[in-house]
Amino acid sequence: MGTPYILGFIGTILIAIAYIPQIWHIAKKHCAMGLSISTWSLWLFATILVFIHALTTADSVFIGLVTIHLVAITIILFLSLYYRNNVCDTCLNKAKEILRTN
Repeated sequence: MGTPYILGFIGTILIAIAYIPQIWHIAKKHCAMGLSISTWSLWLFATILVFIHALTTADSVFIGLVTIHLVAITIILFLSLYYRNNVCDTCLNKAKEILRTN
């Protein structure tokens, strides 16, 4: 296990952590405002293609990274579809503020 492997592993953990606020917001606030279903769907499709490639490399860090992407994107897409018509007060107030300043 050399330095590149350790750096890749740390990067994978950081990417997993980076998804948490988005997933938490949608799940906790039941709010999917501003999320593009088509963008997340395309991202999921692209990640599936990369996952197929990752499996052929047998690189555990790469496979782990893409697996995290697959799981997180699937959760975000599912929650976004489920709550697509909901907006939390925080996001609604931010949107109103933006409209007032423009």
